[in-house]
Amino acid sequence: MSEMNEAIPAPVDPLSSGWDYPSPHRLAVSPQPADIDGLNHPNNAVYVKWCEQVAWSHSVALGLDIEDYRRLDRAMAIRHGGYDYLLPSFEGEALVLGTWLTAGDGKLAMERRF
Repeated sequence: MSEMNEAIPAPVDPLSSGWDYPSPHRLAVSPQPADIDGLNHPNNAVYVKWCEQVAWSHSVALGLDIEDYRRLDRAMAIRHGGYDYLLPSFEGEALVLGTWLTAGDGKLAMERRF
């Protein structure tokens, strides 16, 4: 009796599945005691801070750090921010933030998603 060979799927990287867009720039964070509010989860302002952190991390990964922006006398600035808080996180929980540059006008404006 011959054995049937079955394709064995490649292991799934848990950090690469479940994202809104492919190939996010990722940054690991974990809520610290100072991040926690009276409802025992990170305050909403902490989520905004994390978005800034992952955006800077992404910029550096693309080759532009704060010194480059100063030298160029140019920088990216948030003109509009909208946040959907879907689920709480908790102190010490391992989180992975993801961000993408999803659109641009080729001149001055770009769109970043988290």
